[in-house]
Amino acid sequence: MIRATSKRLFAIVVFIGLGLFGSNPAFAGPGCNLVCEGNYTIDDIDTADDLDALSRCKSIIGNLSISSTLLTSLEGLECLTHIGGYLRISDNDSLTSLAGLENLKTVAANLVIVRNHELCTSFAEALRDRVIDAGGIGAPVYISGNKPGC
Repeated sequence: MIRATSKRLFAIVVFIGLGLFGSNPAFAGPGCNLVCEGNYTIDDIDTADDLDALSRCKSIIGNLSISSTLLTSLEGLECLTHIGGYLRISDNDSLTSLAGLENLKTVAANLVIVRNHELCTSFAEALRDRVIDAGGIGAPVYISGNKPGC
């Protein structure tokens, strides 16, 4: 009887564990397989649709601009590991976190994080440092006009 109970418990734990990984957006699972070509903009028009369109992109062969949104984070971009052009994050008055870019390893051109008044400058600097350590940034970095002192 003990043996059967432990098998059931094991099956429940495995099932729950798989469910958590499958629904956790920070887990870059098998859906992260697209190479997206072109220049992309996430802005105040259809922001949710813009994020959804990029949610399975592992690599963007082009530029990514995130500007003038009401986003508080960049959740939905967890698959993204490489940007073949620049990454510009600017003028997002509600942005407080860069969560969603944890897997980003390379930016082939400029990294620009400016005028996000609620985003701590230290978060922008941490992203810069992480990307440089992981693979690099191919052009100058511009970080300014974000929230100081945090």
